[in-house]
Amino acid sequence: MASLSGKRERFELIEATHQAFTFTLEGKEMRAGRTLLRYSMAPRKDYKPTSRTTTVFTKVRGTVWIDEQSSQLAKVEGEVTEDISLALFLARVNKGSHFMQERYEIAPGIWEPTFEQYDFDGRKYFSSFSIHERTFYTDYKRVGPPREAVQLVRAELSKLPDAGKP
Repeated sequence: MASLSGKRERFELIEATHQAFTFTLEGKEMRAGRTLLRYSMAPRKDYKPTSRTTTVFTKVRGTVWIDEQSSQLAKVEGEVTEDISLALFLARVNKGSHFMQERYEIAPGIWEPTFEQYDFDGRKYFSSFSIHERTFYTDYKRVGPPREAVQLVRAELSKLPDAGKP
């Protein structure tokens, strides 16, 4: 059930972006032989957030790149334009913080992240924090149904140096 709830929340957030932002086509770019449509993303002044999570939409702006052929999100980049309070004002993400994610088609019709970058500065309780993280994702493998997944996991585990040792 948590999986369905998570999918529903993701769908609702994606739908909320359609109401929260104005998307303006800025142009086209080529990436790995594919055409990407580049849109600016600016908060709508008349948007009324429906949850704490969607309140964040009023305080960020950015750019999205959509694969023209598949209509899939290929890249998103954003910047915090106003301080964002979190956890009942016990934490704050500062204006100027930045995030980015790139996605590629790793198999026909399957788009997954290949790179993420977060540069957040803020305050938690009474101390400052900085998160500067870059993550690369590679070597995606199709796992398949549970029977195939168990076989694949066992094969991968058997390759580890300490495999089979208590």
